[in-house]
Amino acid sequence: MDNECIAIITGGDSSEREVGLKTAASVVASYQRLGIDHQVFDVADFREVLRLNLSGFSRVFIALHGGFGENGIL
Repeated sequence: MDNECIAIITGGDSSEREVGLKTAASVVASYQRLGIDHQVFDVADFREVLRLNLSGFSRVFIALHGGFGENGIL
């Protein structure tokens, strides 16, 4: 995974926000162990996701639970 940077999108405003944050923390720990470059974006609502500039990332890991994280909108 050379020269790759992965965006991790987490948080959200659903009742499952804390679950998403825990998921992101686990993913971050794994990426750190593996030496994978990453950046976490904690979004409060869907509008913030729409404003993210993800052009510098090779992949996105969606760590949002409930709401727009699991219903296919994102």
